[in-house]
Amino acid sequence: IGAYRQTLALMRSVGADPQRLLQRLPLTLRYPDGHGLQLPPGAPLPAFVRGVLAARGWGWADRLALLAAAGGWLLRGFACPADWTVARLCRRLPAAVRRDLVEPLCVAALNTPMAEASAAVFLTVLRDALFSGSGSADLLLPRQPLAALLPSPALAWLVQHGAQIQLAHRAGQLSRTPSGWQVDGWAVDAVLL
Repeated sequence: IGAYRQTLALMRSVGADPQRLLQRLPLTLRYPDGHGLQLPPGAPLPAFVRGVLAARGWGWADRLALLAAAGGWLLRGFACPADWTVARLCRRLPAAVRRDLVEPLCVAALNTPMAEASAAVFLTVLRDALFSGSGSADLLLPRQPLAALLPSPALAWLVQHGAQIQLAHRAGQLSRTPSGWQVDGWAVDAVLL
């Protein structure tokens, strides 16, 4: 559902510009017929409330139940017992909210169905994505090939700062030396296989 702040900070630290390289879209979990949730731009908590209140396909009881549950999670610091599943955490939510929001979000964020997924991890994702800053839940789509987002800028940064890197080098001989390693007679500090 988006990149965490640390990933964007890492991109910036190696000279990659996320604004230029990524297209930012608000979180949308809508079905083709339009029902579901879409978060509007803005501060996280008001955007979440506005998005839930505007959600299509849910009755007022569904919307209020989700807001009450999210408020409870927020008040409890997004914490729950370590052995809880997402299904247990969300068992009191209306079926429409579980079906249209929780299950798709759980599979998208954790790659696990809610009956098996950790509620603690799910709450951490919700906290980080939905409640930690403007745009934190945005979907970031690459405008360039994936290598241009981080690998190529990171490689260029490392070389600019004195690193010598050999990619796709078939090592014929590897030996330990007092100062590091030798790969085919080439002195190196570290070897990554």
